[in-house]
Amino acid sequence: MKGFLLWGLVFGAACMGIYVLLSVLQKKTPILAHGLELLLSGSGLFGGVKICWLVFSGELSKLIEAKPPGLLTSISPEDVMYFAVGGIALAWLSLETMVKRFMTFAPGND
Repeated sequence: MKGFLLWGLVFGAACMGIYVLLSVLQKKTPILAHGLELLLSGSGLFGGVKICWLVFSGELSKLIEAKPPGLLTSISPEDVMYFAVGGIALAWLSLETMVKRFMTFAPGND
């Protein structure tokens, strides 16, 4: 699980590379902001998946119950569902952003 950030950035960089390649193939100028949007969305997708994994595997509940030093003590076991909703939202919005960016290359979207 320690490599989620790294793999998210690798996935985002790969999507950014595909974006640049598609732009060049369609004779469009790649826009840096769109590439960075894909890079961050790739990381956000993996982050959302990790949050959901922590929630649904029970790891987050175990962490809250153990109360290690430095953990926010105001988090209760009932708050775990808010983490689940946040993880799903993060993954969903990241995926939606990536799909919308790549749909600009679909035929008829000149």
